[in-house]
Amino acid sequence: MSSDATVDVDGLGSVTIAQLVDLVRVSETAERYEDMCKFVDLLVRTKASKKEDLDVEERNLLSVAYKNVVGSKRASWRTLSGGFEDAEEDLIEQYKGIVEKELEDECKQVLALLKDCLIKTVEGNNDETEVFYLKMSG
Repeated sequence: MSSDATVDVDGLGSVTIAQLVDLVRVSETAERYEDMCKFVDLLVRTKASKKEDLDVEERNLLSVAYKNVVGSKRASWRTLSGGFEDAEEDLIEQYKGIVEKELEDECKQVLALLKDCLIKTVEGNNDETEVFYLKMSG
């Protein structure tokens, strides 16, 4: 992809791919993992539309983004599953259902990126990139 190609980012206007990668890094440093996922999603879809794969750093950023968002929601779910003596059980179950839905949505989002964009780009290469994506989807 040419370095001057741009993509529109909500609230930020038009940015280059390099600037988008910078946004992914900055959001990681700021521990804004949901923003990181949004930026990574846009990066993946943009590069996939040009039939380009992610480089090693971009792959690692993808993994970090979703690992942190999913990990946080899993930790919340475990906490809610532990039970609370000072709250109504049905209220906690309803709240746990909300967290489960958010967790499921995040998992579906990353799986869709892997299936629809990333694995298709490297399918049949039998290289470390293909293994990386297949392991992530597992």
